[in-house]
Amino acid sequence: MSSDLGGDPAASSASAPTPAPAGGGSTPLSAPSGPGADCDSTPAARRNHLLLALGIGLLTAAVYSLLGWRQWETLVAPSWDLGIFSELAKAYARLEAPIVSIKGHGFNLLGDHFHPILIALGPIWALWPSGLALLVTQAVLFGVSAVPVTRLAAERLGMGMGTVFGLAYALGWGLQSAAAAQFHEIAFAVPLVAFGLVAYLRGHFLAAAIWIGLLVFVKEDLGLTVAAFGAILALRPGGPTPTSAAAAPSTSAIPSTTAAPSATTAPRPHPRPRW
Repeated sequence: MSSDLGGDPAASSASAPTPAPAGGGSTPLSAPSGPGADCDSTPAARRNHLLLALGIGLLTAAVYSLLGWRQWETLVAPSWDLGIFSELAKAYARLEAPIVSIKGHGFNLLGDHFHPILIALGPIWALWPSGLALLVTQAVLFGVSAVPVTRLAAERLGMGMGTVFGLAYALGWGLQSAAAAQFHEIAFAVPLVAFGLVAYLRGHFLAAAIWIGLLVFVKEDLGLTVAAFGAILALRPGGPTPTSAAAAPSTSAIPSTTAAPSATTAPRPHPRPRW
């Protein structure tokens, strides 16, 4: 009977189109497809991706540490920033306010820019009281940033292209220019942005928001970057809308006995975001 009416039911169900999500939305940041899409499917492959990323991270840190050492040995001074931040680190190592005489008598550097994350330089200076320590610190931060970028590239593109992508990032014009300019507080922003963007591409939006949000402690003008990233999170497919955000306080007052049925039966305009 079934053969007269349309053939094998299994074949017909296999050829049937997949129903679209309710509301016509599409799941954001779907899994990659094509060559290298399944390269992270085994524990051994994931371990190889991590080892590759760590290797390129170490190489990045070593290359820029060597560059910093050469600058230090040959007295290269493209600006006075290294001296400024050396005085800041020295003050923080003594648990004092960041008074920098290079900028002026009794000048508090927090009055110039807001960069509380530089307090982390205090312990480093206490262990290694030298401007070279700041150059090496910056190189290490650059190396740390290369790890998530390379690992994601290896997972999505395969080991070969992941290596090429990681090296292109590590030895690219951006990091080279930053290293040539010597230490700057923006060095702390580089790994934060790298981890934040990789978390976003993985669909881990809360982690991405935290990583990017920490930029406000690096420098005051990076608040614009944080705001722009917040807008991206809000406007992404499946993200919160202005109307839903405005309605949230009022709907929270509805008793759970009436809200629970609607939450299970009402159609969703977008797929639920991954947080």
